[in-house]
Formats: sequence, structure tokens, C-alpha cells
Amino acid sequence: MKLYTAGWNPEKLGGAHSFLRNFRKIFNDQLVDDPRKADIYFIPSISMLEKLSVIPKDKKIVVRIDNILKRSCNRDIYPFEGDKITMMEAMRFVCQRADLVIYQSQWAKELLDDYLKPKKSVVILNSVDESIFFPGAGIPTDKEIYFYSRSSNHDNKGWHNVYYYYQELHKRKVGRELWIAGRFSPENIPRNFDFFNGEKIRYLGFIQDPEAMALTFRTAKHFIYSYSHDCCSNTLIEALLSGTDVIYLEESGGAKEIKEASEKYGREYFYLQRMGGEYKEALQ
Repeated sequence: MKLYTAGWNPEKLGGAHSFLRNFRKIFNDQLVDDPRKADIYFIPSISMLEKLSVIPKDKKIVVRIDNILKRSCNRDIYPFEGDKITMMEAMRFVCQRADLVIYQSQWAKELLDDYLKPKKSVVILNSVDESIFFPGAGIPTDKEIYFYSRSSNHDNKGWHNVYYYYQELHKRKVGRELWIAGRFSPENIPRNFDFFNGEKIRYLGFIQDPEAMALTFRTAKHFIYSYSHDCCSNTLIEALLSGTDVIYLEESGGAKEIKEASEKYGREYFYLQRMGGEYKEALQ
């Protein structure tokens, strides 16, 4: 079985790109760089395609579904023929022709299955690389570190909820410090993220190195999870694998499934081996 992964760019970050980095590690010996040599054309996200005409018509097509691709956040795309269509129209178009659709969570399947109407589908939760994200020593500090990170500045990442949550924490106990990482508007950083009451915070920038992110998780005592209706958050899984206590301000989307699987099966459930086994079975 030879696989071609559409949209692969090792320089890019974010949900689908982080997933693809892990996926390619699992299937390393079966990857090809030329789609003409592949048995399966694997699409990690419709948004990673330049246009639909790049999809070969003589290969097995597998599509991974993450979430609604809102038109306010995503460009329109050219189909096989005709004028541009929305990403959601493209998603339905491709999924109805695909040999297999893989939902990242049961929540995503329930949200989109009636719209997409795929011929065949399965649900496989994400995993992350346990050789990078594991419990252990972090950066020495005398502070109780709370950590928040996001790879995009979309409203659904819930920064405003973290902002108010940390203000309440600050009033109740000294010795706490909030570490913030990710993309933020230029107004936030020089204005101390709008904190005004002596709150201890530190902005770490946009952490692009997985090893650096893992070290930050191991340093933090708590990770504040506030993403609204995230399909299957890699960041949440990274925090759990790193042994960081997760404070759930949200359990919408796939977060509840991640939390329940972690509590039932332990952190090992999110090792690459489990995800790899389920993908291999589905792709066969």
C-alpha cells in the first residue's frame, strides 16, 4: 500500500499539519512523493488542497474531516470544472466520491455526516508523538504556571474565557503566573494582554518547535483548555500526554471524547501506535 499525502509542508503548523507530521511518521515506509505512484490519495483536510483538479481520478481517495470550514476563514476553491465553490461545497463534493471518509471524532460525524453523505466512514481520534510529549522535568521555576496556547486567533479558541478565569485566580492566590503562546493581534502584546491588576503573565510568542512546546507543557502545572467546538484538539492531547493538569473551561466538540478516553484508557491511548493501528485497518 503506497500513500500520497496531499498538502504536506513541513514548515507549516496548525491542526491538520501537526496531524500529518504524526501520520507520516507512522506510515513512513509507505509514503510516495508522486501521486502517480500511490495506491491511496490521502487528503488530511480539504483546506490543504489548492484546487480539486489535483485529485487523481484513478486512485483510491481517503478524506479526513476536521470541522466546518467557515467561508469567513477559508478561501473559495476551484472544483474539477466551473467557477469557484465554497470549501464546504468542495468537502461534500469530494466526500461523496471518496472511497473512505475519516472523522476525527464522533462529534464531527454527528455534525457533518448528514450533509456530506459519504459512502463509507469511520471515526478515529487523533494521537500525538509520545517520544516528544511525555511527563518529566520542566524549566525550574518557583511559580505555579498556568499555560494557554493557540495556533490560530479565531474566536472559538476562547481566549476571553481564559482572560477572565485567570483574573479570578490571581485574586485568590499569589505565586501564580500565566504563560501565553500563539498567534495574537499586535494590540495585545504591548498592552499586556489587557491585564491591569498586577497579574503575572509571560508571552512566549508562537512556539513552532514541538520539543519547545513539550518542555513548556512539562513546566506548566496546569493547561487551560477553552476551545469551543474543536473537533479533536492536538494541543489538548499534547497537554495530557505531557502530564499537565488540564482545566476544562470547555468540553464541547471532541474534547469530551478525548477526556473520557484519557480517563478510561490512560495516556497510552493517545500514543501513535493506537492511531496508526486504526488507520491501517481502515485503509486496508
